[in-house]
This record gives sequence, structure tokens and C-alpha cells, in this order.
Amino acid sequence: MLTSTLGNVPASEAPASFSREVLPDGRIMLIPMAAIPKHQLWAWYPENQEKIRKSLRDPRPSIVVETEKDVSKITKRWTDED
Repeated sequence: MLTSTLGNVPASEAPASFSREVLPDGRIMLIPMAAIPKHQLWAWYPENQEKIRKSLRDPRPSIVVETEKDVSKITKRWTDED
């Protein structure tokens, strides 16, 4: 049994990697770590998380992009905006 920031979990269910922090009283806190693919790291920066939250609250309908022509039309609109 491991005691970590996850609480008590069987070792077989624990994450594969941990960071450790030695507390002032000598205890060691295990902090479960998760691997994030490099191409997804941008979403974890605080300034981007706020942009993501804002976009999820946007009531406008999503734009469906199915063809290269759709992409060109949308990106032209973005680049022509101030």
C-alpha cells in the first residue's frame, strides 16, 4: 500500500512515476506524475487554459470544417480581422 497525494492505493494501481517532496518534518510526499504528449503541452499553460475555458463558454455554434476550401475561407476571415 502506498500513501501519496492519491490517498492509500494498492501499488498495482499507482501511477508509474512519482515526484517526491521532502517535508520539513522529514516525511516524504509522493506526488503522482502523468506524462503529457509534447504536442498537447500548450493546453496546460495557465494563459491557454483560460482561453480554452472562455471558448467553451462561447454560445456561438461551432464551425464545421470538412474541406481545404473551408479551411481557406475560415483562415482568410481570421487574417482579415483586426
